[in-house]
Amino acid sequence: PEWDVTNVAVGYSNTIGKKKLIHYNSGYTRYFYTDGWDIFVNSIDLGIGVRNKKRSLGFKTAVNYLFGKDNSLQWISKIYSNVDLFRDKNYSFSFRPQLTFIAAEQAIELRQQIRDSDLFQTTFQDYFGLLNTQLKLPLQLATNALDLEIAYTVNAPNSIPQESSLDTTGFVSFSLGYLLDF
Repeated sequence: PEWDVTNVAVGYSNTIGKKKLIHYNSGYTRYFYTDGWDIFVNSIDLGIGVRNKKRSLGFKTAVNYLFGKDNSLQWISKIYSNVDLFRDKNYSFSFRPQLTFIAAEQAIELRQQIRDSDLFQTTFQDYFGLLNTQLKLPLQLATNALDLEIAYTVNAPNSIPQESSLDTTGFVSFSLGYLLDF
C-alpha cells in the first residue's frame, strides 16, 4: 500500500430542540492526492440526522457536491451505533460501527469501434445509483478535545451498467482529531 490522499476539513454542526435528538452539519473538505489527481479536489457537504436519547443508535443522510476540474453529486446514508466500552469523566473508549450506503453520479465512457475501420466512437452516459455499501468497525479513544480512532472497513462495491463485477475490499484506517470549542 502507498499513501494516496490527505484531506483537510472544516465544518459546523449543531442540534435542534431541547432533547438534541436531531442534528445537522455543513462543511468543506479539500483533498490532496499524491499522484496530482485534480478532477474532484473539493467537497461541500450538507447533512441531517436523528439519534436516540442515549446517543447509542442513529441515522444520518448527507449530500456532497464534489468539484475541481469536473463536478459530481453524492448521496450518503448511514446507520450507526456507539457502544461505550469504558467511560469516566476524562476519557472514553468506544466501539462505533457504521453501515453506509453511497450513491453518486458518474459519467460512463463507452468506446465502440466504427464498423470496417480502425476508428473508435466515444460516448458518455450519466449514471446515478448505489455505488458502494460500506461496513466500518472503529474503536475510538476520546478525551475532552482529542479523538484517536483505528478502524477496519469493508467495501462492497456495486457494478454499474457495462462494468465487470467488482471485488469486495477491506482496509485499516487511522484518524486523529482535535476539537476546537468556539
